[in-house]
Amino acid sequence: TPAFQCPEIANGEDKYNGFSIDIWSCGVTLYNLVTGRLPFEADNIYLLFQTIGKGVYTIPNEIEPHLAALINGLLHIDNRLRFTLEQIKQHDWFRRRPPRTFEFLPFPSLALNRFQTFTMHDYLNELHQPTIISENNTNTNNEDEQMKISDRSILNIISSHDNRHEEQQQQQQQEQNGHSTLNCNCNQTISGQNIHQTKTRNRREPRICSLS
Repeated sequence: TPAFQCPEIANGEDKYNGFSIDIWSCGVTLYNLVTGRLPFEADNIYLLFQTIGKGVYTIPNEIEPHLAALINGLLHIDNRLRFTLEQIKQHDWFRRRPPRTFEFLPFPSLALNRFQTFTMHDYLNELHQPTIISENNTNTNNEDEQMKISDRSILNIISSHDNRHEEQQQQQQQEQNGHSTLNCNCNQTISGQNIHQTKTRNRREPRICSLS
């Protein structure tokens, strides 16, 4: 998509880094997710590439500083100064887990059906539980400790989800095997009835002929 192209391509440079291009595209995607619009827009593709090539965009004031800094790092016009994957993983906005101050909205009961559950529900349900801060412990706001807790929580969720997914696969396999056995028995029963009916007709036919 032209709107997601990086300045190197928009300016027609001969050499560019594929990883850096992907980082730029991620920056455009993140900008679109948090603002609802694209950082670079124009009436046609030629003007769009000129706008992208200049690398000038505006971040709305309501975007928090940490998130704005991450977007700026992803959309840096100089690909040598653009964030790398490791820098993104170490960024404050990416690593922190701020307290949950809004009302927690649980998933609807329909989402708990194992045949209709989206794989991300387990992660979201765990990560967005309300944060409980003890009044007697003033060190609970330490960001490093929150990061460690978050990392352990994610690992526990992944392990739990993998085990649940494996159990569902085994149960589905057992159901499929049972269905196949049922089909096999039905086919054998039908075949036996057909054979019995055929023999019965063969025995009755001579009697009909003798009466006529």
